[in-house]
Amino acid sequence: MSVPADTFRRSALLTAAAVTLAALAGLTLTVQATHQGDWTGLFCIGSKFAGGMQNLPPGRAFPDSNGYDGQFYRAVAHNPWLRTEAWRAIDDPEMRYRRILIPLAAWLLAAGQPALIDGAYVAAILICLFLGTYFLALWLAREGLPPAAGAVFLFLPGTLISLDRMMPDIALYTILAALLAVWRGRLTPAVAVLLALAPLVRTIGLLACAAVAIALISARRWRDAGMIPFLGLPVVAWWVWLNSQLVGQVSGVSTPSTPGQLLGLPHWLLKQPGYGLLLRIFDPVPYPGLPPAIETATQVLDILAWLGMLFSVVIVTLSWRRFTGNLPGLLILLWIPLFLLASGRGFWRDPYSYPRAFTPLLGLLLWEAARRRQWWFALPLLLVTLRVGAQLFPQASLGLRWLLGS
Repeated sequence: MSVPADTFRRSALLTAAAVTLAALAGLTLTVQATHQGDWTGLFCIGSKFAGGMQNLPPGRAFPDSNGYDGQFYRAVAHNPWLRTEAWRAIDDPEMRYRRILIPLAAWLLAAGQPALIDGAYVAAILICLFLGTYFLALWLAREGLPPAAGAVFLFLPGTLISLDRMMPDIALYTILAALLAVWRGRLTPAVAVLLALAPLVRTIGLLACAAVAIALISARRWRDAGMIPFLGLPVVAWWVWLNSQLVGQVSGVSTPSTPGQLLGLPHWLLKQPGYGLLLRIFDPVPYPGLPPAIETATQVLDILAWLGMLFSVVIVTLSWRRFTGNLPGLLILLWIPLFLLASGRGFWRDPYSYPRAFTPLLGLLLWEAARRRQWWFALPLLLVTLRVGAQLFPQASLGLRWLLGS
């Protein structure tokens, strides 16, 4: 007997609500135990950049630190239209402003009120978590799994990182989950909106547009496929406007890129193609501030995560024909070239960097593991999540001690 769609939707909503409440509780515990109750600590503002952000509302700054990328997206959210000079404190203004969706959503939620934007940014991240879990639950229910399985959205490595450092990447995972949930083999208004939004999170969102285009062409839906390029107009318009604003504010000279970049492209792009990860595996990242035993354990977890990434590429390459018949499979295949593009050894250094870019690949391989009953497809995700979990462990232990102490 079939289960009514309303039952699936209610179960998906309950799952999303439970996951979001759990995440909010975890963030609250982190803020209280690690940041002395200051929610701006989640943005990981480094003192070396805080000086240039003096026209922003005060935030908790970490002394003698470069901080992390969330601080720059916070600056974008406070100044999305480049009306102040705060953008000059951003490490790579053009790249950060291209990823406008979450910062702009925060600005809109706060109605442009500076005192409300930080809280609105956190709310935007949690809304993405709720929607991503909801749509993933709906899709999995449609595919025969219980809606409660949508809770796995919280444990995707990129989701954990986005929550911990207020990164906008979670919006891309939400869009992909929604795309899978609403996809019916044709270009509907919902699909079109999702594809138009995806590149405004990260440029790799264009891979979703390519996957849908290939699926439509394979189904001989020529008119729908012909509409896909027009869905890129919003992101192109934003990039053109952004470039004109940045160039104009520095007297006709393009904004300086970070060292080693060319034309705004990351320095690791197409560097050591295909073998940069191998070089990284044989040259693990040192952690001189850690005790020797913990440093060794961390390096072992790094290597396992890198091997997991390498294994994901191998298993997809060896069985690529099995991924060509559906949209999830096409997304998997299109994420593989990213491995060659993002191949420089430096790209794999930060355990909070590469998992964000490859979370869609790893998550879809987990789905393939469940669908095919082949557990090794889940191994890459497990190994990468293990490394991210190790990064989160110190603050989780601090939170637990604070909770028990209180």
